[in-house]
Amino acid sequence: MTETRDEAIMTTMTDRDIESRVAAIVADILGVDPGAITPATRADEVASWDSFALVRIVFALEAEFGVRLTMAEIEAIDGVPALLRAVGINRLRDTKGR
Repeated sequence: MTETRDEAIMTTMTDRDIESRVAAIVADILGVDPGAITPATRADEVASWDSFALVRIVFALEAEFGVRLTMAEIEAIDGVPALLRAVGINRLRDTKGR
């Protein structure tokens, strides 16, 4: 199977690249300064992080990284660490599925 341009970019992203992109997406959706979101930020630390914001974050991450999160993964999201795990697990699963 031939790898697309987007797939090639995704496989060359480092963990730091992913952390940075996830933080930027979360900050944009929550309307906070990008520096306020770190790989350790929890949802209960950000006033604007509610259930609707989480839905928007999940949609944005699925589009950005070309992954699909399961309902169980979404329900377990309580902050950026869980988002990073979900994106990482799905990227790994998608890579192995080829």
